[in-house]
Amino acid sequence: MKHLIKYLTIISLFLSFIQCKKNTEKDEYEIANLILKRNITAFGIKIFPPKKIVFGSIEHKKFNDSLINTGKLIYYLNPFFYKLDTLKYNVIFKSLEDYESTLFLIDTTGRKIDFSKIKIDNYKRVEKIPCRDKYLDNCNQYFVASFKLSEIIINKNKAYTEINFQCGGKCGKGIKYELKKINGIWKIIKEKVLWIS
Repeated sequence: MKHLIKYLTIISLFLSFIQCKKNTEKDEYEIANLILKRNITAFGIKIFPPKKIVFGSIEHKKFNDSLINTGKLIYYLNPFFYKLDTLKYNVIFKSLEDYESTLFLIDTTGRKIDFSKIKIDNYKRVEKIPCRDKYLDNCNQYFVASFKLSEIIINKNKAYTEINFQCGGKCGKGIKYELKKINGIWKIIKEKVLWIS
């Protein structure tokens, strides 16, 4: 009888571990989709509005939002979650090119992203950046940006992650997020810009 109880305890612990892992993965992709949807937008797209619309105005935003419905907008997402390392922001780079090359190289040390779980409406994901140079300024006119998402650290009902994106030689941003699970839904509670171009 003692052996039976011991085996049942081991089996129940094993099953709870598997369930916990599934729940963590579900939470990770819920957070990944929330962060990506917040950042994959038409604002700053290379297709410029008619001259009568002031760049950055509400009319410009409406113009860009109307592009979403064309079904032509595309984005690139690095296929791996990169390792979350806050120390990298204290590294001194010799040049902007050195910094950009470390930021946008494909990092294969992290876990592979399951693209079947990334749900971004109205945008098509491309397998490679459709550009003629590394600064993205000569990209396909419908190309929004290149995105790199960090691993998502979950600690009970809080989570931490970062996103970096580049939409041109002088267009890009790195953002750190803190999230909290409120009534079963992940919400962004803190957002900090780490770098901007």
